Amino acid sequence: CIMRKRILVSLIVAVYNGEKHLSECLDSIQKQTYDNLEIVLVNDGSQDQSLEVCNKYKKNDERFIVINQENGGVGNARNHGLAIISGDYFGIIDQDDVLHKRYVEYFMNLITTTNADIATSRSVHKYSGRTPEDKKIDFTTYYNGNGMHAVEMMLLHQLNIGPWNKLINSNIIKEHSIAFREDIYCGEGFAFSIECFQAAEKVIIGEAPVYYYRIDNISSGSSTFSCFKLKSSLTAHEYMENKISDKSRRMRNIHRYSKWHSCCDYLTVLTLSNETGKYPKEYEMLLKECKKNALSGFGVDIPLKSKLISCLYYFSPKVAVKL
Repeated sequence: CIMRKRILVSLIVAVYNGEKHLSECLDSIQKQTYDNLEIVLVNDGSQDQSLEVCNKYKKNDERFIVINQENGGVGNARNHGLAIISGDYFGIIDQDDVLHKRYVEYFMNLITTTNADIATSRSVHKYSGRTPEDKKIDFTTYYNGNGMHAVEMMLLHQLNIGPWNKLINSNIIKEHSIAFREDIYCGEGFAFSIECFQAAEKVIIGEAPVYYYRIDNISSGSSTFSCFKLKSSLTAHEYMENKISDKSRRMRNIHRYSKWHSCCDYLTVLTLSNETGKYPKEYEMLLKECKKNALSGFGVDIPLKSKLISCLYYFSPKVAVKL
């Protein structure tokens, strides 16, 4: 594949008490085949050995930059990273995840081939335990789209809603003053991604699973239930609905489905945690929301399987979650 190595790419990792998996993450960044990188590590007041791990990489590789700050939350840490980057493109990486060795090369090839503002992929490789071995990836299969279509895909959960698994033109956040909402703990990455996509003229969507997403980390924001996270997620949905310029009936239906999908996710986490008795008010609210808006899927462009699942939630959210 053809790439212009002169293009600098900045990768930002917010670090908080991540020493268990941090070295594995940073090793995968350090070994990228596309090596014109600026790697910004923001230690967000960690109380373990994370800062020492960050400084070790900084000492041995001049591409690493370490910011040490008092704990301000993941959005605050990422914003401090965004404020200092020099790269023409940037990416957000979670501290417990791992990259395919050609992750940056893959996305930069898509960008330079198509002159896109953002490159992402439909797929991520979810894993637990041992890190997957890097496999050969296909550089030739991709989809050209515009920013608003990508917004719709993300709201319909046809693209990953996290801020990771994508490279973004840095001019987008500068020209549109886009940053992470620091008052939202869950959903801030979703909102950030939506704003970036909306501001992009051209988005390229590949198929290769080059981002390895760890699912066995109990400290992950998607692995445990809390009232605070639920409230933050709903706040993020309200924020996104207000921010998106398209106010059509079709987009309102898409928003409704997206919020319903998130409520179902929280209902699943709460049910599987066996803590429904601990949060009876939230449990009843989620059951009500998941049933009330279940048929919203019939007003949007989703696969038949997803529509059948929404029907099941309409008849019995409790049964749907168990299945």
